[in-house]
Amino acid sequence: MLSYQRSKDNASTGFPSNSIGYLYFRPAAPNRPRITGELRFRLATAPEHFERGEDLKLPSGEPWRRPLFTLMPTASHKPLYDKLVEEGLVSQAEDRVVADFCTTTGVPPFLRAWRYDWSVLYSLSDPFILHLSYPEQHMRGLTDTGIMHLVWQFTPFRTHGSYSHCPSSGT
Repeated sequence: MLSYQRSKDNASTGFPSNSIGYLYFRPAAPNRPRITGELRFRLATAPEHFERGEDLKLPSGEPWRRPLFTLMPTASHKPLYDKLVEEGLVSQAEDRVVADFCTTTGVPPFLRAWRYDWSVLYSLSDPFILHLSYPEQHMRGLTDTGIMHLVWQFTPFRTHGSYSHCPSSGT
Protein backbone atom coordinates (compact mmCIF):
# COMPACT_ATOMS: atom_id res chain seq x y z
CA MET A 1 0.00 0.00 0.00
CA LEU A 2 2.53 2.62 1.08
CA SER A 3 6.13 2.53 -0.04
CA TYR A 4 9.20 4.26 1.30
CA GLN A 5 10.16 5.93 -1.95
CA ARG A 6 10.21 5.42 -5.68
CA SER A 7 13.28 4.99 -7.81
CA LYS A 8 13.90 7.04 -10.94
CA ASP A 9 12.16 4.32 -12.97
CA ASN A 10 9.14 4.65 -10.59
CA ALA A 11 9.74 1.27 -8.90
CA SER A 12 8.62 1.11 -5.27
CA THR A 13 11.30 0.52 -2.64
CA GLY A 14 10.77 -0.95 0.83
CA PHE A 15 11.15 0.89 4.11
CA PRO A 16 14.53 0.73 5.90
CA SER A 17 14.90 -2.30 8.18
CA ASN A 18 14.96 -0.13 11.34
CA SER A 19 11.55 1.44 10.58
CA ILE A 20 9.73 0.74 13.83
CA GLY A 21 7.14 3.27 14.83
CA TYR A 22 3.78 4.83 14.13
CA LEU A 23 1.95 6.15 11.11
CA TYR A 24 0.25 9.42 12.06
CA PHE A 25 -1.64 12.28 10.45
CA ARG A 26 -0.13 15.74 10.57
CA PRO A 27 -2.77 18.42 9.83
CA ALA A 28 -2.02 21.33 7.53
CA ALA A 29 -0.29 24.27 9.18
CA PRO A 30 -2.57 27.32 9.63
CA ASN A 31 -0.80 29.22 6.81
CA ARG A 32 -1.00 26.32 4.35
CA PRO A 33 -3.74 25.08 1.99
CA ARG A 34 -6.23 22.81 3.78
CA ILE A 35 -5.46 19.90 1.48
CA THR A 36 -1.82 19.72 2.60
CA GLY A 37 -2.20 17.63 5.72
CA GLU A 38 -0.05 14.53 5.42
CA LEU A 39 0.64 11.06 6.71
CA ARG A 40 4.03 10.68 8.32
CA PHE A 41 5.90 7.88 10.02
CA ARG A 42 7.34 8.54 13.50
CA LEU A 43 10.24 6.34 14.57
CA ALA A 44 9.47 5.21 18.13
CA THR A 45 9.61 1.82 19.83
CA ALA A 46 6.59 2.41 22.12
CA PRO A 47 3.66 4.84 22.31
CA GLU A 48 5.22 6.66 25.25
CA HIS A 49 8.29 7.39 23.08
CA PHE A 50 6.27 9.04 20.30
CA GLU A 51 6.97 12.64 21.40
CA ARG A 52 10.71 11.96 21.70
CA GLY A 53 10.86 10.09 18.40
CA GLU A 54 11.59 11.67 15.06
CA ASP A 55 10.01 11.37 11.67
CA LEU A 56 11.43 8.85 9.24
CA LYS A 57 13.69 10.60 6.74
CA LEU A 58 14.27 9.99 3.07
CA PRO A 59 17.83 9.80 1.75
CA SER A 60 17.42 13.49 0.79
CA GLY A 61 16.96 14.39 4.46
CA GLU A 62 13.31 15.41 4.02
CA PRO A 63 10.66 13.60 6.09
CA TRP A 64 8.82 10.67 4.56
CA ARG A 65 5.27 11.83 3.95
CA ARG A 66 2.18 11.10 1.93
CA PRO A 67 0.19 14.29 1.28
CA LEU A 68 -3.57 14.16 1.83
CA PHE A 69 -4.33 15.22 -1.73
CA THR A 70 -2.58 12.08 -3.05
CA LEU A 71 -4.55 9.64 -0.89
CA MET A 72 -8.12 10.22 -2.09
CA PRO A 73 -7.62 9.70 -5.83
CA THR A 74 -5.57 6.52 -5.43
CA ALA A 75 -7.69 3.36 -5.17
CA SER A 76 -5.18 1.58 -2.92
CA HIS A 77 -5.04 4.57 -0.53
CA LYS A 78 -8.74 5.52 -0.53
CA PRO A 79 -9.63 3.27 2.47
CA LEU A 80 -6.90 4.97 4.50
CA TYR A 81 -8.19 8.40 3.42
CA ASP A 82 -11.77 7.38 4.33
CA LYS A 83 -10.57 6.30 7.80
CA LEU A 84 -8.98 9.73 8.34
CA VAL A 85 -12.36 11.32 7.53
CA GLU A 86 -14.29 8.82 9.66
CA GLU A 87 -12.11 9.52 12.70
CA GLY A 88 -12.40 13.29 12.26
CA LEU A 89 -8.73 13.84 11.44
CA VAL A 90 -9.87 15.25 8.10
CA SER A 91 -12.88 17.53 8.56
CA GLN A 92 -15.92 17.42 6.29
CA ALA A 93 -14.90 20.85 4.94
CA GLU A 94 -11.39 19.56 4.12
CA ASP A 95 -12.90 16.44 2.56
CA ARG A 96 -15.04 18.61 0.25
CA VAL A 97 -12.01 20.69 -0.75
CA VAL A 98 -9.93 17.56 -1.46
CA ALA A 99 -12.80 15.95 -3.41
CA ASP A 100 -13.28 19.11 -5.48
CA PHE A 101 -9.54 19.44 -6.02
CA CYS A 102 -9.22 15.82 -7.18
CA THR A 103 -12.30 16.04 -9.41
CA THR A 104 -11.55 19.33 -11.13
CA THR A 105 -7.83 18.70 -11.60
CA GLY A 106 -8.72 15.37 -13.19
CA VAL A 107 -6.13 13.58 -11.02
CA PRO A 108 -3.24 14.46 -13.31
CA PRO A 109 -0.62 11.80 -14.07
CA PHE A 110 1.97 13.50 -11.88
CA LEU A 111 -0.29 12.98 -8.85
CA ARG A 112 -0.92 9.33 -9.66
CA ALA A 113 2.86 8.79 -9.89
CA TRP A 114 3.67 10.75 -6.70
CA ARG A 115 7.36 10.52 -5.89
CA TYR A 116 8.44 10.96 -2.29
CA ASP A 117 11.46 13.03 -3.31
CA TRP A 118 9.38 15.79 -4.95
CA SER A 119 9.27 19.05 -3.06
CA VAL A 120 5.94 20.80 -2.56
CA LEU A 121 5.89 24.60 -2.44
CA TYR A 122 2.93 26.44 -0.91
CA SER A 123 4.45 29.90 -1.17
CA LEU A 124 7.27 31.46 -3.15
CA SER A 125 9.01 32.10 0.16
CA ASP A 126 9.14 28.36 1.04
CA PRO A 127 12.66 26.94 1.18
CA PHE A 128 13.35 23.86 -0.92
CA ILE A 129 16.26 21.57 -1.72
CA LEU A 130 17.78 21.52 -5.20
CA HIS A 131 20.28 18.78 -5.98
CA LEU A 132 22.47 20.36 -8.62
CA SER A 133 24.00 16.97 -9.39
CA TYR A 134 20.62 15.70 -10.67
CA PRO A 135 19.86 16.50 -14.32
CA GLU A 136 16.15 16.99 -13.57
CA GLN A 137 14.09 17.77 -10.49
CA HIS A 138 10.34 17.92 -9.92
CA MET A 139 8.45 20.21 -7.57
CA ARG A 140 4.82 21.03 -6.97
CA GLY A 141 3.31 24.44 -6.39
CA LEU A 142 0.07 23.87 -4.48
CA THR A 143 -2.94 25.87 -3.33
CA ASP A 144 -6.51 24.82 -2.48
CA THR A 145 -7.43 25.87 -6.02
CA GLY A 146 -4.85 24.05 -8.11
CA ILE A 147 -1.48 22.43 -8.48
CA MET A 148 1.45 23.33 -10.65
CA HIS A 149 4.02 20.77 -11.77
CA LEU A 150 7.46 22.39 -11.97
CA VAL A 151 10.36 20.65 -13.65
CA TRP A 152 13.90 22.00 -13.34
CA GLN A 153 16.35 20.63 -15.87
CA PHE A 154 20.04 21.30 -15.42
CA THR A 155 22.54 21.20 -18.24
CA PRO A 156 26.17 22.31 -18.05
CA PHE A 157 25.45 25.75 -19.51
CA ARG A 158 21.79 26.55 -18.88
CA THR A 159 18.81 25.82 -16.66
CA HIS A 160 15.35 25.15 -18.03
CA GLY A 161 12.11 25.48 -16.10
CA SER A 162 8.71 24.33 -17.24
CA TYR A 163 5.34 23.83 -15.64
CA SER A 164 1.84 22.57 -16.14
CA HIS A 165 -1.13 23.85 -14.16
CA CYS A 166 -4.29 22.03 -13.11
CA PRO A 167 -6.82 24.51 -11.68
CA SER A 168 -9.55 23.64 -9.20
CA SER A 169 -12.59 25.69 -8.26
CA GLY A 170 -11.57 25.37 -4.58
CA THR A 171 -15.14 25.07 -3.28
